[in-house]
Amino acid sequence: MNTSGNPLLQDGVDGVWSVFLLATVILMFVGFLRWYRTRPQLSTGEATAWFFVIFLVPVLGDGAYLYRARTLRDPGK
Repeated sequence: MNTSGNPLLQDGVDGVWSVFLLATVILMFVGFLRWYRTRPQLSTGEATAWFFVIFLVPVLGDGAYLYRARTLRDPGK
């Protein structure tokens, strides 16, 4: 229920959930982008497993993969 009386303004909880959802989408995008770039350095099974971890466990999976991907640097750089 909107307690402000204005249907265009969000309540505090709606605002918090909106920020959390936006952060989750951005984190998933960054995780998938990083996965795509480091995929050639992974075995097929490991790449597939990380894809599903990122997709099925959005916040924890992205965080875990981004932590893991820190060790997968491009040797050319």
